[in-house]
Amino acid sequence: MQKYKVRDRTLRFSHYSFLNEYLKQPLYAYAKHTAIIAALSCLVHGASAQAQTDNASTSHATGVLSEAVRLALFNHPEVSEANARVCQAIHRLGLGRALRRPQVNLTVSGSQQLFDRIRQDEGRRVPTTIKVGNQTINSYKTVHERSEKDRAAGAKHRQFKRLEKEGVYDATVSVRYNLIDWGSSKSDIEAKKLQHKVSQIDAKGTLSERSFQLLTTSIRLAMYDELLAEHKRAEAQVAEQIASVQARVESGVGRVSDLRAAKLIGLDLEIAASRLQSQREQVIESLDIDLGLSPGDAKHLFTTYMERRPLALATVEATQTEKAHALRLQIEAVDFEQRQIKTSKYMRIDGVLDATVFDLRDYEDEYELVGKLEFKMPLYDGGAARARLREATWRQSEIKASLDKLNRGHGNETSRNLLRFEELRKEIGEQTERLAELEARLNSLQARQGRTVTSPLEVAGVMVEINQVKTTLIQARMEQEGVRSSALFIAEKLDNVLLINLGENGC
Repeated sequence: MQKYKVRDRTLRFSHYSFLNEYLKQPLYAYAKHTAIIAALSCLVHGASAQAQTDNASTSHATGVLSEAVRLALFNHPEVSEANARVCQAIHRLGLGRALRRPQVNLTVSGSQQLFDRIRQDEGRRVPTTIKVGNQTINSYKTVHERSEKDRAAGAKHRQFKRLEKEGVYDATVSVRYNLIDWGSSKSDIEAKKLQHKVSQIDAKGTLSERSFQLLTTSIRLAMYDELLAEHKRAEAQVAEQIASVQARVESGVGRVSDLRAAKLIGLDLEIAASRLQSQREQVIESLDIDLGLSPGDAKHLFTTYMERRPLALATVEATQTEKAHALRLQIEAVDFEQRQIKTSKYMRIDGVLDATVFDLRDYEDEYELVGKLEFKMPLYDGGAARARLREATWRQSEIKASLDKLNRGHGNETSRNLLRFEELRKEIGEQTERLAELEARLNSLQARQGRTVTSPLEVAGVMVEINQVKTTLIQARMEQEGVRSSALFIAEKLDNVLLINLGENGC
C-alpha cells in the first residue's frame, strides 16, 4: 500500500509511518530519506514474497511419493511390459508411415568370369589330293559335321555374348512411389495411430493397477501397525490388573480362580498380538519380494494417500472411463482395417523412375533415365481378403461385447462399493458409541476402585472389551479406506491422488 497525504502529519508507505517534517524540506534534502523508505519497502515485500514462495513449495512438496516407490512402480515387470507394447505400437506406426513414402534403391550389377569349359567342334581330317600343274600332292582337309551357322549359334555364340559384358558393371538408382492406392495406406496408418493410443491407455491402466495393489498392501500394513499398538497398550493395562489380582491372592483377600481367569485374559491378548505380528511380517515379506520396498516406503505411500484422498466416494460413469474409451478406439481401428482390406483388392498404380549409369569401371558419360507406370491388380488371392474381413468383423463383435461387459461390471462394482461404504460408516458409528459407553464404564470402575472394593478382574474384562471394540473400529476404518481406494481405482482417479504420471514413453 502506498498512500501520500501532505496535509496530514504522517506519510504512510507500505504499512510504515514517517513524520511529515521531511516534506517541508527541499526535494534534494529528503531524497536520501525517500531512498531509505524504498529500500525498507523492498525488503518487506521481498520477505513476504519469499515467505509465500516457501509456503507454496512446502505445500507442493507435501504428499509427493518417494523415489523408491516411484522406481518400484515404474520398474515393475508388468509396467515395463506395457511400456514395451507402447514402443512396439510407436514403431509399427512409423513403419506404416515409412511405407507410404517414396522407396529408393541402388543396384550395381556386373559379371566376372571365374572359369569355363566350352566344347568346340574341331572336325576330322580326311585325306585328299591336290593337283598342282602336272603333279598330284596327297593332303588332308578338315571336315565339320555342322555348318558354320550352327556352330556360331552354339556355345561359341553364347560365349561371345558373355565375353561382350565381361567386367562391365552398371549402377541403377530406382525410385518408386505409390500414386493411387484408394486410401489403403491411409487407412493402415490411422488404424496404427488408434492402436498406439490404446496401448498408451493400457500402460496407464497397468501402472494404476500396480499402484492400487501397493496401496492395498500399505493399508493392510498400517492396519496391523495400529492393531499391534492397541494390543500392546491393552496388554500393559491388563498386566497391571493381573498384578493387582495376584497381590490380592497373595494377601489372602482374592481367589486363585480370579488369578487364573486374569492370566487367561492376558494370554489371549498375547496370542492375538503374536498372530497380528506374524501377519504383519507376511505383508512385509510380500512387499519386499514383489516390489523391493520397506515398511517405511509403504507408510509414506499411506500417509500421502491419507493427505490427498477425497472424503466422498469417487464415482464416474462407465462410458467416461479410459478403459471404455480404449475399447471404442479398438472398434474404430478395426473399421480402418476393414477399409484397408477392401481397398487392397483394387488396382494399385505406382510410378517408377530408373536412372542407370553404364560401365562404372570405364565410365564414358553413358547413362539413361527411364520412367514407368506400373498397374497392379490382384485377380485371385484364394479367398484371403474375404477371410480377413470376416475375422475383423468377429473381432469387432468381440470388442463390442467386451465394452458391454465393462459397462455392466463397472456399474456392479460401483454399487457394491457404495453399499459397503455405507455399511462400514454405520458400523463405525455404532462401535464408536459402544466404545464411549465402555470407556465411561471403565472410568467409573477405576474411580471406585480406590474407594470401594472393586474386582481387578472386572476392570480387566472391561479393558478387554474396549480392546475388542477398538480392534473392530480399526479394521472397519481400514476397510473403509480400502473401499475408498477401490472406488478411486475404478473411477481412474487414484493416480491423481498419489501424484503418479506415466509421462512420455522414451522408446
